[in-house]
Amino acid sequence: MFDLILEALLLFIDLIRFHLISLYKYVLPYSLLPKKDFHGKRILITGAGSGLGKLLSRKFAAQGAELILWDINLKSVDELKDEFKSNGVKVG
Repeated sequence: MFDLILEALLLFIDLIRFHLISLYKYVLPYSLLPKKDFHGKRILITGAGSGLGKLLSRKFAAQGAELILWDINLKSVDELKDEFKSNGVKVG
């Protein structure tokens, strides 16, 4: 019986904690929220030859990530890889 009460109390505390975190994220402006650091992280981007994949690869490259680019159009991926390598971005 004690275990059940303890488990219910822990669940209630978790619910309160998650509500406080969501309230914190809702109230603060986006610019003050903590940002994820992608420097040195490996990121796989599919469809990197054009469109959203190309845009995301440029954004992640600007943040210092190591990129792994995939696309069915190899010519556009090779052009993007050459562009990144000339800027000193690590591309796999």
